[in-house]
Amino acid sequence: MNDDLVQMLRTRFRGKSGIIYCISRKECEKLAETLAKNYHIKCDYYHAELSYNRRKEVQDRWMKNEIQIIIATIAFGMGINKKDVRYVIHYSMPKSLEGYVQECGRAGRDQQKAECILYYTYGDRKRNDFFIITNQGSSGQRKNENVHALYAILDYCEEPYLCRRKMQLNFLGEDFDESKCRQMCDNCRKNLSVVEADRSKEAQVVVKFSQRCSDYQVRITAKQIIEVLRGKKPKKNNIRADLLEEYSGRLKTMKESDIKRLIIQLLIMRVLKERFETQTVRGTSVKNIFAFVMATQNRPQLLRALERGELPVLLSDGVQQQPEKTTIEVIPREPVQISNVGDYKMGVQAAAGSTVVQAAGRTYVKQRTEKVAIKAPESPTYDYGFGPVGGKDSLEKS
Repeated sequence: MNDDLVQMLRTRFRGKSGIIYCISRKECEKLAETLAKNYHIKCDYYHAELSYNRRKEVQDRWMKNEIQIIIATIAFGMGINKKDVRYVIHYSMPKSLEGYVQECGRAGRDQQKAECILYYTYGDRKRNDFFIITNQGSSGQRKNENVHALYAILDYCEEPYLCRRKMQLNFLGEDFDESKCRQMCDNCRKNLSVVEADRSKEAQVVVKFSQRCSDYQVRITAKQIIEVLRGKKPKKNNIRADLLEEYSGRLKTMKESDIKRLIIQLLIMRVLKERFETQTVRGTSVKNIFAFVMATQNRPQLLRALERGELPVLLSDGVQQQPEKTTIEVIPREPVQISNVGDYKMGVQAAAGSTVVQAAGRTYVKQRTEKVAIKAPESPTYDYGFGPVGGKDSLEKS
């Protein structure tokens, strides 16, 4: 149980109506039981395996505010129009950015302030991988689309600088001026200037390392790539000694999170791809999913372009906003009355491009600031090993 979640529900969201989304039916039931029994929070769970009458009962109680929270899978929400939902919490990483945007849209329909909170750890993707791979009802094409959707939500969760609202609306095909976010999202509250950083040199190292591993039939995961390139010995070391010697510490100046973002970006760009394998734990029915990273074999033009430096690989970076050069202008010539302290001549510093105005006996400086945002690259569907791809990627639809 996340202590931070309990604290929020008992203080900030006390008595307020909300939705908590979970990735599985079992997680819904367990979380609802824990919150109700251990913390006396009025809640109930909702998922597709419940009978129609049971689902209707839970929904009606929530609509009438007899319970505070409904804890649900994605089976809940379609056609629901409860206007006073003050928060939507995702207890684990959603399966797609498209679904996340839709689920967030169920908060604040009364035009009052509402909050959307997503709990995320990179390890969540293992469960999503499992659901994709083991779903017997999905075709190869559908599984490819689901993997593509997984990369989009991973990119969103790992992004530390770009405006969240801008990312969501860009995904839906809309442009958005991030200055209108007014620091409502966690990234904008950092108050950083966002710039593009070309990481194509570092990308070449990642791709070349994965190629060399493939040449020697060495299967390698994203985690192992990060560990080797940062100079750490992999916990599961199946890598040749000569490759370790050649590539160990090559990107030690990069943060682990940035290398992870770089790998995700290369997967989205189809320069890298993942192959998924299912392995059953000996003596049990438990299955583990492994995602092995390799360079794309059937798109040599991309690899050549990257090698020649003709394929930019852009990651966002945040820098502290620096004050612009200033000019001094004394306004006005006559003394300015400030409360009852006395008369003073005031020197006003005005940043370049700003204006100095007077109103109600006070002097103000209006300063114009700008942020630079990065437009997310297009992410077409690709074959991740589940069969041929046909038709247009569903994620491109708004």
